[in-house]
Amino acid sequence: MDYIINPAIFYWMSVAAGLKGVCAALTMILGVALAICLPFYLAEGENISAQSARLFRIGVFLLIASATGLVFIPSDDVITQMLVANFATYDMADNVIESVKNTAEYILGAVKEVKG
Repeated sequence: MDYIINPAIFYWMSVAAGLKGVCAALTMILGVALAICLPFYLAEGENISAQSARLFRIGVFLLIASATGLVFIPSDDVITQMLVANFATYDMADNVIESVKNTAEYILGAVKEVKG
């Protein structure tokens, strides 16, 4: 069966929406956690343990990764717009214009026939 729009796209749209939600939640949680930990991390000065420094760097990396995912994962609206733009080609526009002309000619012919 030839689909106009592949049904799998709707599945991937829902996956993208879920992933975007996870990125949003992770960004908020990590942002708050790092904002709370930052003063303690800076207060340690040069006495920062290797484990604290490593955990802080991992937290910052995850915050940046989740914020990047939040920015670059498209929303349902953007994916729908991309699908429409994919079908809006010059060939399609020419086909639509030709179809409208044929329909208009058919309607005019039918009106002339009724007037007789």
